[in-house]
Amino acid sequence: MSSSNNSNNANPTIIGISHQPYRSYLTDRNHFYHSASVANPTAQLSSITTSAGGNSLHYSSSQQPQQQQQNSQPLLQTQLSNKSNTSPTSGTNQLTNSRTSLNSNSSNHHHHHQHQHNRNAMMKTKRSSTTSSTLPIGSDGYPSKTPESDDEDEPLYPQSSACSRCIFGFLWCVAQIGLWASVIMLVYWMLKFDRGFAFQNDKRKMFNLHAFLMLTGFIFVNGQSMLIYKTYMCCKKIYNKICHAIFFVLSISLVSFGMLVGIQAQHMVTSTDETPVHFYSLHSWIGLVTCGLFALQFFFGFITFLVLLCCERGTANYRQRFLPVHVTFGMIIFLLATATCLSGLLQTARSRLSGPTSTDLDKPDYKDVFVIRDNNPFTNSGLVLNGCGACLILLAILIPYLVRNFNFNRRYEAASFRVNH
Repeated sequence: MSSSNNSNNANPTIIGISHQPYRSYLTDRNHFYHSASVANPTAQLSSITTSAGGNSLHYSSSQQPQQQQQNSQPLLQTQLSNKSNTSPTSGTNQLTNSRTSLNSNSSNHHHHHQHQHNRNAMMKTKRSSTTSSTLPIGSDGYPSKTPESDDEDEPLYPQSSACSRCIFGFLWCVAQIGLWASVIMLVYWMLKFDRGFAFQNDKRKMFNLHAFLMLTGFIFVNGQSMLIYKTYMCCKKIYNKICHAIFFVLSISLVSFGMLVGIQAQHMVTSTDETPVHFYSLHSWIGLVTCGLFALQFFFGFITFLVLLCCERGTANYRQRFLPVHVTFGMIIFLLATATCLSGLLQTARSRLSGPTSTDLDKPDYKDVFVIRDNNPFTNSGLVLNGCGACLILLAILIPYLVRNFNFNRRYEAASFRVNH
């Protein structure tokens, strides 16, 4: 018995522990580590620290499964040789503790891998969103599609709130009312309070036709062409471009014809000694500048956004750089056109609403603008003319605001809008 004890004492201690219960626990623990490594050889268990009886035992699981299997064999033999000196209850408790520690560390290891997987997924999503948010701007003013995208009108912005769509719809309706009201009130004034229209042989009627054509081309048709991109979102973009170009051509045609009528009317003189004078007023100067910019806008816009589509990939950078210039000059031209029409209305009011004269006793006076007969404001020529000018001022504010501050997603089934802040 003493020889057995001496042999046991002579055996080297494992990790500095000389007590027999800890040897049994160490053997059981290595056995379970070995079982775990056989079941899942790639699993890497975290370090375990177990304290019992005031002594601390630390084991690192960074060893490979083969080393664990080699170390478990002599320890298992030590357990069998010393089993008689180990208390069954103590061994059971140590075995239970080792199983609990093993399960706890396995659970922590599983949660660690799950957290790492979630983190990798989040980083991948962030990289993909960053890539989509830094796409180059296309020819339509929005981030261009990837080469793999076949849908030309794939939306790239999230839908905005219903409040934004309601605001846009309300302002669009107000703009349409202003566009139609300005033309209708001018036609009403010329038919009711003046002599109407004529293409030749009547200077006054020819100037009426000049005013109608210029206001219709510069304001009504041009305003509709600017709003077409914000309105008909159920169609493909190429259809909107074609409609925009058609409205622009119609506007240029009306403006050109109106300028021709005005020049011909100015040539009509009352006497042979009188020499016609052209482009002397501020109204004519602003009109000339507006017509020149209007022609350049149409030329460069037609070449850039329609002709160059035959080489869409090669001209994408040029078109995306030219788009802000095109939009900005479109708003500038519209404002200049509004100033031209307002100055023309002012000239008309000063010449035709100057009050009674010796040759025309019934000529209305512009100063009687607040004199309303029969409670009908449309019986006052000055009030009707001022109403037309007020519509032009409203459009000069509203249409650039709609063009500048509302962007949208282009979908075939529905439109959505986003307000720029």
